Amino acid sequence: MHSHRDDSAEVDVYNPAKNEWDKIPSMNQVHVGGSLAVLGGKLYVSGGYDNTFELSDVVEAYDPETRAWSVVGRLPEPTFWHGSVSIFRQFMPQTPLGGRGFELDSGSNDVDAGQHRPPQNRDELH
Repeated sequence: MHSHRDDSAEVDVYNPAKNEWDKIPSMNQVHVGGSLAVLGGKLYVSGGYDNTFELSDVVEAYDPETRAWSVVGRLPEPTFWHGSVSIFRQFMPQTPLGGRGFELDSGSNDVDAGQHRPPQNRDELH
């Protein structure tokens, strides 16, 4: 994923099948210094500085099937230049107050903010 400018919500993503960059719809807000992870086929972006140059706690997800961004949760505190990973079917942004998982609901690809659980079987360890 690549933002066009620090103060832009426009996004390009690399498509390895075509070996080229594709434009996707803009995020709902700017995430300067935010963090990104991929989980369940969706892009998750958290924190960073927003459009008003204030620290943000917003977590947005991009669904390639609907080609739309949506706000799916909030960090425990506004933060920037933090790391995120996807592990055990959860999006785990790391903030100064610690990480909080966003668990994928088993019936859909939606996120349930704050619901942390250990993996239930070895298939969830990816």
